[in-house]
Amino acid sequence: EDYVITVKAKTEFDWGDESDSYYTTINGIVAPSEVNCDQKGYTVNVCWTPSPASCSPKPTYIITWEGDMKWTDNNTHVAGSFSMEWENNSSLCHLLDTLVPYTEYIVDVSVPGTNPSTNQRCSSSILVPDA
Repeated sequence: EDYVITVKAKTEFDWGDESDSYYTTINGIVAPSEVNCDQKGYTVNVCWTPSPASCSPKPTYIITWEGDMKWTDNNTHVAGSFSMEWENNSSLCHLLDTLVPYTEYIVDVSVPGTNPSTNQRCSSSILVPDA
């Protein structure tokens, strides 16, 4: 990914001048920058922007989901995961279509080899309705 970096410092008096621009390219594995969920009935389409074609190596994306069943008192959880290879598209998507009704889901997209704090969560919860 390509970045432009500038620095500007603030003293007790005011902001100083901005530095010259520094251009850099970060090669290697990059986590997705934004993930979105679109729920329709019992399915959720998880979409994200893949790494640019210039990044190497091409990452594998790991989509994980965990659900907390709201219709039971014994803290029952459902979970799953799926891996997806990089493709040169403007958006990558994976359809979650085996969701349990009345279950609150959390969905994450991550890239192995990146800091876990860079995982992107598309939604804090998805409550799937009953049939």
